Amino acid sequence: MKRSNNAAFDITEIRVDASPPELVETGQIAWVSFVLNDRLRVSGVTVRRTLDDEYRLSFPARTSDDGDKYFYVRPISNDARIEIETAIFDALKGLAISN
Repeated sequence: MKRSNNAAFDITEIRVDASPPELVETGQIAWVSFVLNDRLRVSGVTVRRTLDDEYRLSFPARTSDDGDKYFYVRPISNDARIEIETAIFDALKGLAISN
């Protein structure tokens, strides 16, 4: 079990499933699930590579018929997003994510 050293978030039970080649071509590298603070399982998160060649997490959402996006779960601020991304990416260091 991997744990982050991040004080605000305790992220455990990280699972990574590589995306198939046709999705990797679109920038989606993998799916990630994890347990947050031993209280909440978060799944359906994707690791994406941006056009600037940076990695970002995308959180699961549904899109309405009108095109509005409704997130099932997401960070409440940019600072929280950065903390979660840092914890996840630190835990993923050393794992080969093929693309």
